[in-house]
Amino acid sequence: MENCVAETAFIVLVDKDFEIRWFTPEIEMDLCGHATLAAAHVLTKHLGHLSSPIGFWSNSEELLVAIEKDLLTLNFPSRIPEFTEAPQIILDGINQKPVEVLKSRDYVLVFESEEIIRQIEPNQIILNQINIDPGGIIVTAPGREVDFVSRFFTPQASIFEDPVTGSAHCSLIPYWAKKLGKDKMLALQLSPRGGKLFCKDMGDRVLSHNVPGGIYFNLKDNHAKTLCRLHLSKTRFQRRIQFSVKRIRPTISLHLCGIGHRTPRQLNYRFTGGLYICPGTRAHAC
Repeated sequence: MENCVAETAFIVLVDKDFEIRWFTPEIEMDLCGHATLAAAHVLTKHLGHLSSPIGFWSNSEELLVAIEKDLLTLNFPSRIPEFTEAPQIILDGINQKPVEVLKSRDYVLVFESEEIIRQIEPNQIILNQINIDPGGIIVTAPGREVDFVSRFFTPQASIFEDPVTGSAHCSLIPYWAKKLGKDKMLALQLSPRGGKLFCKDMGDRVLSHNVPGGIYFNLKDNHAKTLCRLHLSKTRFQRRIQFSVKRIRPTISLHLCGIGHRTPRQLNYRFTGGLYICPGTRAHAC
């Protein structure tokens, strides 16, 4: 199955909140920041949802997205990483010696400088020998002009390096807050697309935000409406993803997926996160 975004969010309205789950073309994820932002953006900008914060419920506890004009702020549970030893496959695949190794959901490899993070050329063939489902590998270091930088790699995934990873910052924020002795920080993810996050450590919760159209979205409202219209038309579905959620009734589903060369109409904007609004027991991925 082809999908030009890393994850797709599936949401179901339950009372005043939403249940949410995230899928890559291969697996179900336990948490995804940018797809959650995509869901909040579409709910507020295109479906008339007015309340703030928006509550999303998942196996990762309650997730909140606060909305102030065009600013969306993620409020996620903190995942404090603990010191550990990295598997030799990861060390061989990264081919740089970290100064510290920690783990929560993801392995966190800490390096001395931003230059090392930029220069890392991971060997995907080696790293694909390990399965960290549903986690990945974070490489991080102090930043030159920001508090810390990072990159995120997912072995055995069709999208190997994630552009900007909100869920990884559930571990990065508490780590760097303690390391730097500050609770408010500016972070930079050094993927080819890249993006800045404004972060705050709140103990058992972490906040991160950016303006849609920056790191998580790169689309304009009129193009989003065009995409809605395209995907509400008849589409070939290559695979079905089965999942069940309590208290649901069948209705129409709205699919916002990545904008790229696979869309019926070429648009020069794309966003890293898809959305299915699917109050039914069956969802489709194209």
